[in-house]
Amino acid sequence: MTPTTDPAVEAHRTDLPPADGLVRIEPGRYDWVNLVLAGDPAALRDLDATAWLHYRGGVDPEFLRVPPGAPGAARIGVPRRDDLVAVRLPDLPGVRVVEVTATRSAPGATHPLPLSEHFDNTGLTTVDALDAGGFNLWGNTFPAHDLPAPGGTSTTGGVPFAFPARAPDGRDNLRCRGQRIAVPPGRWDWVHVLGAAERRTEDPLSVHHADGSVRPQWLRVSDFWPETAPRFGELLAHRCRTMHYPRHVQRNTAPALWAQRVPLTGPDGVVALELPDNPALHVFAMTLQAGEGQPG
Repeated sequence: MTPTTDPAVEAHRTDLPPADGLVRIEPGRYDWVNLVLAGDPAALRDLDATAWLHYRGGVDPEFLRVPPGAPGAARIGVPRRDDLVAVRLPDLPGVRVVEVTATRSAPGATHPLPLSEHFDNTGLTTVDALDAGGFNLWGNTFPAHDLPAPGGTSTTGGVPFAFPARAPDGRDNLRCRGQRIAVPPGRWDWVHVLGAAERRTEDPLSVHHADGSVRPQWLRVSDFWPETAPRFGELLAHRCRTMHYPRHVQRNTAPALWAQRVPLTGPDGVVALELPDNPALHVFAMTLQAGEGQPG
């Protein structure tokens, strides 16, 4: 999240979306698209649709829902660190869009999530133990000496991550296999993910609430492969100078770890995050971030 001293910056306001549903936004980097809605109460309560966020560098679908207790409002997270230029709204039977506003907000308090009990993969190795890990099928790994010290703090985009302390068996990250990560009480707006994919991945992360409801949000992570650009507008957290193979060090080959963020559009009552079932996605650290002015 780009820090700003402005509590909220209005980007675009409209009374009704155009006939084609495309709401043009003053180009800029934002955190949220906020909608004021009216219409049939049942239609508002049951709203479950997809909006398309148009950036300079791509187009992503995002979930559009009304959170409990807010029948006249909805918000869509803007995960990409890229200029947002437009939002395409779907046809919403029984619902009228009264207003659309894009905003950015100052970052709130952060809280790292403990993940070590879920670690099941070794993705970092040293030159004297090249074959001790296997991030992918070919046994490639990240060079540990190019990354933060185990147990230290890695900060990207103003968000601190607890860089994994290596377990006694060498495990330092998890492959996503539907693990459930407990969330402490708080009003959380974002979960930030430090990770990389064996190939780019795009999967739903399930957000569990205290009322028993489960709402998916997209978790998109780019390929770790050397010289690969971020496909989903993430921030580059670390770019290594070499890549390890089981029997040699490949010079001038630069694998990457990315910092991605996932919006929690219904921030109240989040009790757990269920990771996707896709072992090609590796997670090294996760950090919760509260809403602006919230202590977490």
